[in-house]
Amino acid sequence: MTPKPTLKAKLTESYDSFLERLVAARKKAGYSQREASRLLGKNKTYVNKCEIKERRIDIIELMEFSRLYDEKLDYFVQDFEPEYEARKERYKN
Repeated sequence: MTPKPTLKAKLTESYDSFLERLVAARKKAGYSQREASRLLGKNKTYVNKCEIKERRIDIIELMEFSRLYDEKLDYFVQDFEPEYEARKERYKN
């Protein structure tokens, strides 16, 4: 019998989706990781560390990314609820 995935695994999948959107928004805005870090007033490796999961992003930081990349906040999280519900159904069995 295959063990059910843990809550941590489910959250990791959602966070990975979030990071994919964050990277896509940066690239669409035309910024390198270093440029975005500088414009956010952070260390030159800040964006890189966020994008490779060495650093988690809080809501205030997400607002800063959102403004810099000219994307609404919901762009980054708009599909989480349907994704979560679909995963929840898969993990029931």
